[in-house]
Amino acid sequence: MNYKKKVVAFVDLLGFSEASKIPENQESVERVLFNNNDLVKLLMDLQTIPSEPVITANLKLTKEDLTEEKLNKYKEYGLIVTFNEDTFNVNLSYNKKLMSTAAKTEVRKFKQMRSNEVKITTFSDSIFLSYPEELLSDLLKDLVKLCKELANIGFFLRGGVSYGDISDNTFFYGPALIAAHDLECKDAVYPRIILDDTIISNNENSLIKPNSLDAEKLVNVQKLITKDLDDRYFIDFLNFKETDILSLNRNTKATESILENISNTIKNNLKKYKYDPSVLLKYLWLSLYLNRYIDNNVNDRNVNQKIDLNLLYS
Repeated sequence: MNYKKKVVAFVDLLGFSEASKIPENQESVERVLFNNNDLVKLLMDLQTIPSEPVITANLKLTKEDLTEEKLNKYKEYGLIVTFNEDTFNVNLSYNKKLMSTAAKTEVRKFKQMRSNEVKITTFSDSIFLSYPEELLSDLLKDLVKLCKELANIGFFLRGGVSYGDISDNTFFYGPALIAAHDLECKDAVYPRIILDDTIISNNENSLIKPNSLDAEKLVNVQKLITKDLDDRYFIDFLNFKETDILSLNRNTKATESILENISNTIKNNLKKYKYDPSVLLKYLWLSLYLNRYIDNNVNDRNVNQKIDLNLLYS
């Protein structure tokens, strides 16, 4: 067996199979398939560092985000950062020519690793992903993007992420894929992508240990996940906030639009499946997840997106 150790994810589009059985849904099914495949192609091109010669941005951050350590890091990558004391805005300009030799080498290695070692494929309503251990946080970020983009058009993902032996040259197979598939089928239950103990736990062989002294590695992952009521860690796609300028993309209006679309989908399906307990349970979980996000991110403009479970009695 030509196995190698990698981080593997198996995710499934919930409700897709049921929708595809109805002839009237053919157009929407094809749209989802197109979006799904289009997203996978997009994921393969993701880069942490901007590739254009010059990029400018105006970012809403606090001065505390600009530690001396971060400013030095940004400067090494050709990023010039200034803070406006009056507007509290961070102004960012980027020039590839200003990058240090070490930074250019690092970026080149990163791009080469993504090109050679990141494998993503789809089959019907399932997506298989395998990433090198060094790109664990990149895999989680890509899953966040998948979750958000598909939730925005009315579909939610359920899946699992594991670490172990995998063969992904021509076909996907191996113990790590089986473990990720079992997480999706047996343990995830709700529309969430969960991580098993090989990814995060205090076990000796886990990639991330919550009590670890490797603070940077832990923080990079913790901002992408959260713990559920059953103590399972899952991809926290609603609450993800990137605070690293190198990959920052904040768009408040876009976030509000996504929240509105997700909220409407949940409300419609709570009514539609109120007499189908197995499906209803999934949307009840989504309701709690969305409401928790809104409660923790107080904003008058998105309070209306909270789910009132009394609508089940209407």
